[in-house]
Amino acid sequence: MKNLARDGRTQETASSILRAAREVFAEKGFGGARVDEIARRAGVNKATIYYHIGDKRSLYEAAIHNVVSRTRQLMQEGTEHEGSPKDKLAVIIRTFAKVVDENPHVGPLMLREIASGGKHLPAAVLSDIAGIIGLLTGITEEGRRLGQFSEINPFLLYIMIVGMIILFKVSAPLRKRSVETLGAVVDTNDAVAGPVADSIERLVLNAVRLN
Repeated sequence: MKNLARDGRTQETASSILRAAREVFAEKGFGGARVDEIARRAGVNKATIYYHIGDKRSLYEAAIHNVVSRTRQLMQEGTEHEGSPKDKLAVIIRTFAKVVDENPHVGPLMLREIASGGKHLPAAVLSDIAGIIGLLTGITEEGRRLGQFSEINPFLLYIMIVGMIILFKVSAPLRKRSVETLGAVVDTNDAVAGPVADSIERLVLNAVRLN
């Protein structure tokens, strides 16, 4: 993956390409996606993609890593300014909800990777995920040490948070089609950040708190 930290115009072009790439990879998967289609949606030619980012695999890596690494950074920065483990965990949840709202194609992309056993998941993204789980490990250990949290596996906590947020976001069309059948229990909101994230936060904190 090439270095994207160049001048403003170059960065804007690269960002447009990565947005289009996430959209196409989410719809088609790695195997079905075509660089021609990504170029068309980004409003550039294939040569521009190869120049700014690289081949298809490099494009796939950059499209995911660009979001997940930024998510990890925002979580790290946010938790550094919070005092209690409860508040730090809330930052993790709210940050992830905001990122998923801003990058709606990341959810379907990650679900495809999970379904395929991570067949094409880049090592850099695994490292980012490990970093987020590391943050959760530190938060849960601090919470147990202070007598606020029960013992919980940080990886399961990660699955709980990410699973609820991604599945809620991805299920928006299904929820809207099912509202007549399932009734008031179905939330038809498109956004995760806000009231939905607040509900997820309460569920997670109830799950980890020491009874």
